[in-house]
Amino acid sequence: SATIPPLAKFLEHMNYKNNESIQYDGDNMLEFMGVPFFEMYSAFLKKMEYGFSVSNTKFGREIKKYEGIEKKKTKIGVKYVINYEKLMKYLVKMSYVEANFDDIDED
Repeated sequence: SATIPPLAKFLEHMNYKNNESIQYDGDNMLEFMGVPFFEMYSAFLKKMEYGFSVSNTKFGREIKKYEGIEKKKTKIGVKYVINYEKLMKYLVKMSYVEANFDDIDED
């Protein structure tokens, strides 16, 4: 099986963690400010004992590759806007997660 990037695992984990509040109605977006989101990822790497860390810059570069994540510049810093429906479809397409979601409609 493909090696799943830690970032993909983190994003999937965030999805489950926030699942209570996510209604897959097509426009439900989650927003995270850049630094706290990066810090959550750093904590995740540590907790999962990946044995490496990344810089905020590298995090920003890596996360841009994922469909469904938009990086916006605001007055108070970078903000990530995540369309989880799009993101999960991308993770499934890349074989980063198993496609066994009852709650995502294939349309």
